[in-house]
Amino acid sequence: MIHFEQFRDVTLLHMENEETLVISCDSIGGIGEKKEDRVQAPPEVVGYYGARVALMEVIALKAKPLALINTLSVEMENYGERILKGIEKAVAELPEDVIMPVTGSSEENFPMVQTALGITVLAAMEKGTILPPKTDGTESLYLVGLPKAGSSVLADQGEILSMEDLYHLKNQRNVKDILPVGSKGIAYELKVLGEAGRKVDRDKHSELDFYQSGGPSTSALVLMNEEGINELRSIIKAPITKL
Repeated sequence: MIHFEQFRDVTLLHMENEETLVISCDSIGGIGEKKEDRVQAPPEVVGYYGARVALMEVIALKAKPLALINTLSVEMENYGERILKGIEKAVAELPEDVIMPVTGSSEENFPMVQTALGITVLAAMEKGTILPPKTDGTESLYLVGLPKAGSSVLADQGEILSMEDLYHLKNQRNVKDILPVGSKGIAYELKVLGEAGRKVDRDKHSELDFYQSGGPSTSALVLMNEEGINELRSIIKAPITKL
């Protein structure tokens, strides 16, 4: 019998063969080059970051992406094609052993004056994966990257958590848990982490806006054993802040 559950921002489908499918979704509206868009950005950038969000949510759970579905609420000719180029750029950043189809649809019946699209990623989780990940309470909590949204994403100076950085985190044995920071900001994700999040002294981090939208997953909370932090700093390009 197939049963499902919600875990953080993804849906888990537990199959009869003991495998688990992971479903991750993201949507974008009002960002693009159409006349009613609130933030002006190239369609390629919109597609890239939209795909990145859904991909990073499953990668953070150490699941392997299987397929990406895009629902473009814009015309395909020229504009939609440019969004797809951005999506394909995000997919190209996955490891070589991840080969997956990209499929979807577009709006061809009505002229659209504002950009909108949705992204869904299907992924497979290894058998026996325990969620939430087991911790012993001795781990330290770090913010990798910085929360950014809207125009600040376009003006990034190397402070955004890259897909490459995320894979480095996923593959580090000292890293116990990874939680991308979404549109509700660091404060919300700390609540999701539970006990580990409640230990953070926010007064010591006046440089951080704990309520700033994380936009397209430009940062992540990382729970890890502290002895691995020096190695991590040597390979991660995004800034790392101990919370």
